[in-house]
Amino acid sequence: MYYVICTRAEEQDGPLYQFYKFESLEDMRYCELVDEYSVVYNGEAADQLAECCTKDELDMIWRMCDFDHDSLAHLNKSYIAQEVHLTVVGKAILWKPDKETTMSSVAPLVHEDAPVTEAPKAKQSRPRFNKNAKIVPLIDAPNLREGTNRYRNMQVILASATVAEAMDQLRALQPAPGGGVDIKIAIKAGAIKLED
Repeated sequence: MYYVICTRAEEQDGPLYQFYKFESLEDMRYCELVDEYSVVYNGEAADQLAECCTKDELDMIWRMCDFDHDSLAHLNKSYIAQEVHLTVVGKAILWKPDKETTMSSVAPLVHEDAPVTEAPKAKQSRPRFNKNAKIVPLIDAPNLREGTNRYRNMQVILASATVAEAMDQLRALQPAPGGGVDIKIAIKAGAIKLED
């Protein structure tokens, strides 16, 4: 089983991160929720989570999912990765591709006393940032823990005039380049707003 930690679409409510599981890597190709910012790892080798994320990133995932952050603050990276993995396993939704029905024109048989249920809502495509959108800082300094990669990334975002400029600078950072997830975090944290 493969697990994915990805950010939720902006129109959805709830925690910033969502957890999905896939039976194969091939299935991920057809899932619009998985993008270049998603964390993907093999559930049989949970230590991959610690290898592909920094302690700060694991810490951010933990905090943005509204879990008890204080209980993990003093722990080492591998233990935090294990706790995040156990949470992902417990909350991950098995993703299955939408299957086309071959008899779409045939109405289903419904008993007249059966309760009426609403039709499932169509999945919405994941919105992307307008690269020409202007970044309007709402704070002077990042409201994250100083010295972390996320703090550094938010400094870059606050100093950028547009989304395109911020993305270029975030991707050029070494080590641990940033990206669209950092812009989403800055918006959710009330650090910036975007104007088209």
